[in-house]
Amino acid sequence: MANLDILEEERLISAVDRLQHDLAAALAPLAEFDIVREVRAGVGLLAAVDLTPEALSDGMPPRILAALRERGVLTRALASGAVQVSPSFVIDDADLRLLAQALAGALADVGATRAVARPVEIDLLPDITSDEGVDAFDDSHYLEQVPPHH
Repeated sequence: MANLDILEEERLISAVDRLQHDLAAALAPLAEFDIVREVRAGVGLLAAVDLTPEALSDGMPPRILAALRERGVLTRALASGAVQVSPSFVIDDADLRLLAQALAGALADVGATRAVARPVEIDLLPDITSDEGVDAFDDSHYLEQVPPHH
Protein backbone atom coordinates (compact mmCIF):
# COMPACT_ATOMS: atom_id res chain seq x y z
CA MET A 1 0.00 0.00 0.00
CA ALA A 2 2.90 2.36 0.65
CA ASN A 3 3.97 1.96 -2.98
CA LEU A 4 0.53 3.01 -4.14
CA ASP A 5 0.69 6.05 -1.88
CA ILE A 6 4.02 7.06 -3.45
CA LEU A 7 2.60 6.67 -6.95
CA GLU A 8 -0.29 8.92 -5.98
CA GLU A 9 1.61 11.52 -3.92
CA GLU A 10 4.39 12.00 -6.48
CA ARG A 11 1.94 11.96 -9.40
CA LEU A 12 3.97 9.27 -11.13
CA ILE A 13 1.07 7.89 -13.16
CA SER A 14 0.44 11.27 -14.81
CA ALA A 15 4.20 11.61 -15.39
CA VAL A 16 4.24 8.24 -17.13
CA ASP A 17 1.26 9.32 -19.22
CA ARG A 18 3.43 12.16 -20.57
CA LEU A 19 6.71 10.22 -20.71
CA GLN A 20 5.29 7.34 -22.76
CA HIS A 21 5.19 9.70 -25.78
CA ASP A 22 8.74 10.88 -25.12
CA LEU A 23 10.01 7.29 -24.83
CA ALA A 24 8.35 6.33 -28.12
CA ALA A 25 9.82 9.39 -29.86
CA ALA A 26 13.31 8.83 -28.42
CA LEU A 27 13.42 5.18 -29.50
CA ALA A 28 11.77 5.56 -32.93
CA PRO A 29 15.07 6.31 -34.77
CA LEU A 30 16.39 2.90 -33.71
CA ALA A 31 14.14 1.39 -36.40
CA GLU A 32 16.62 2.76 -38.96
CA PHE A 33 19.19 0.12 -37.97
CA ASP A 34 19.45 -2.83 -40.33
CA ILE A 35 19.09 -5.45 -37.56
CA VAL A 36 15.98 -3.84 -36.04
CA ARG A 37 12.68 -5.22 -37.28
CA GLU A 38 10.46 -2.97 -35.18
CA VAL A 39 10.50 -0.63 -32.20
CA ARG A 40 7.42 -1.16 -30.06
CA ALA A 41 6.47 1.68 -27.73
CA GLY A 42 3.66 4.04 -26.93
CA VAL A 43 1.58 2.40 -24.22
CA GLY A 44 2.93 3.05 -20.76
CA LEU A 45 6.62 3.40 -20.01
CA LEU A 46 7.52 0.15 -21.77
CA ALA A 47 9.18 -0.54 -25.09
CA ALA A 48 10.98 -3.27 -26.96
CA VAL A 49 13.52 -3.24 -29.76
CA ASP A 50 12.56 -6.21 -31.90
CA LEU A 51 15.40 -7.68 -33.94
CA THR A 52 15.33 -9.24 -37.39
CA PRO A 53 15.30 -13.04 -37.67
CA GLU A 54 18.87 -12.86 -39.06
CA ALA A 55 20.05 -10.89 -36.04
CA LEU A 56 18.43 -13.42 -33.73
CA SER A 57 20.01 -16.38 -35.51
CA ASP A 58 23.38 -14.59 -35.40
CA GLY A 59 23.12 -14.40 -31.60
CA MET A 60 22.83 -10.61 -31.40
CA PRO A 61 20.68 -10.23 -28.25
CA PRO A 62 23.39 -11.21 -25.73
CA ARG A 63 25.96 -9.11 -27.57
CA ILE A 64 23.65 -6.08 -27.52
CA LEU A 65 22.96 -6.61 -23.81
CA ALA A 66 26.72 -6.76 -23.10
CA ALA A 67 27.26 -3.53 -25.07
CA LEU A 68 24.44 -1.88 -23.12
CA ARG A 69 25.95 -2.98 -19.79
CA GLU A 70 29.24 -1.38 -20.83
CA ARG A 71 27.25 1.83 -21.33
CA GLY A 72 25.60 1.54 -17.90
CA VAL A 73 22.20 0.27 -19.07
CA LEU A 74 20.77 -2.87 -17.46
CA THR A 75 18.04 -4.65 -19.37
CA ARG A 76 17.19 -8.09 -20.67
CA ALA A 77 16.11 -9.91 -23.78
CA LEU A 78 12.50 -11.02 -23.96
CA ALA A 79 11.62 -14.60 -24.94
CA SER A 80 11.27 -13.38 -28.54
CA GLY A 81 14.82 -12.00 -28.46
CA ALA A 82 13.65 -8.39 -28.42
CA VAL A 83 15.54 -6.02 -26.13
CA GLN A 84 13.26 -4.88 -23.31
CA VAL A 85 13.15 -1.20 -22.36
CA SER A 86 11.38 -0.40 -19.09
CA PRO A 87 12.81 2.67 -17.41
CA SER A 88 11.94 3.78 -13.92
CA PHE A 89 8.87 5.99 -13.48
CA VAL A 90 11.13 8.79 -12.18
CA ILE A 91 13.16 9.05 -15.40
CA ASP A 92 13.23 12.43 -17.12
CA ASP A 93 13.48 13.55 -20.75
CA ALA A 94 17.27 13.98 -20.62
CA ASP A 95 17.72 10.44 -19.32
CA LEU A 96 15.37 9.08 -22.00
CA ARG A 97 17.61 10.68 -24.63
CA LEU A 98 20.69 9.13 -22.97
CA LEU A 99 18.96 5.75 -22.95
CA ALA A 100 18.19 6.04 -26.68
CA GLN A 101 21.80 7.08 -27.37
CA ALA A 102 23.07 4.08 -25.40
CA LEU A 103 20.83 1.74 -27.39
CA ALA A 104 21.99 3.26 -30.68
CA GLY A 105 25.61 2.97 -29.56
CA ALA A 106 25.15 -0.65 -28.52
CA LEU A 107 23.59 -1.50 -31.88
CA ALA A 108 26.50 0.17 -33.66
CA ASP A 109 28.98 -1.66 -31.38
CA VAL A 110 27.68 -5.02 -32.59
CA GLY A 111 28.00 -3.98 -36.23
CA ALA A 112 24.52 -2.73 -37.03
CA THR A 113 24.30 0.06 -39.56
CA ARG A 114 21.68 2.70 -40.15
CA ALA A 115 19.77 2.36 -43.37
CA VAL A 116 19.57 5.41 -45.57
CA ALA A 117 16.14 6.85 -44.98
CA ARG A 118 14.20 7.49 -48.14
CA PRO A 119 11.28 9.93 -48.00
CA VAL A 120 7.94 8.26 -48.49
CA GLU A 121 5.05 10.31 -49.83
CA ILE A 122 1.93 8.26 -49.38
CA ASP A 123 -1.35 9.77 -48.27
CA LEU A 124 -3.55 6.92 -47.10
CA LEU A 125 -5.77 8.90 -44.75
CA PRO A 126 -8.84 10.85 -45.78
CA ASP A 127 -8.96 14.58 -45.11
CA ILE A 128 -11.37 14.04 -42.21
CA THR A 129 -11.38 11.06 -39.87
CA SER A 130 -13.96 10.01 -37.30
CA ASP A 131 -11.49 10.38 -34.43
CA GLU A 132 -10.04 13.73 -35.48
CA GLY A 133 -8.63 15.56 -32.51
CA VAL A 134 -8.30 12.44 -30.35
CA ASP A 135 -4.81 11.52 -29.20
CA ALA A 136 -4.39 7.76 -29.48
CA PHE A 137 -2.05 7.87 -26.49
CA ASP A 138 -4.24 10.12 -24.35
CA ASP A 139 -5.06 8.22 -21.18
CA SER A 140 -6.64 11.15 -19.35
CA HIS A 141 -10.09 9.55 -19.55
CA TYR A 142 -8.68 6.49 -17.78
CA LEU A 143 -6.88 8.56 -15.17
CA GLU A 144 -10.10 10.39 -14.31
CA GLN A 145 -11.80 7.05 -13.61
CA VAL A 146 -9.10 5.59 -11.33
CA PRO A 147 -10.71 4.60 -8.04
CA PRO A 148 -8.85 5.30 -4.81
CA HIS A 149 -6.73 2.36 -3.68
CA HIS A 150 -7.78 2.49 -0.01
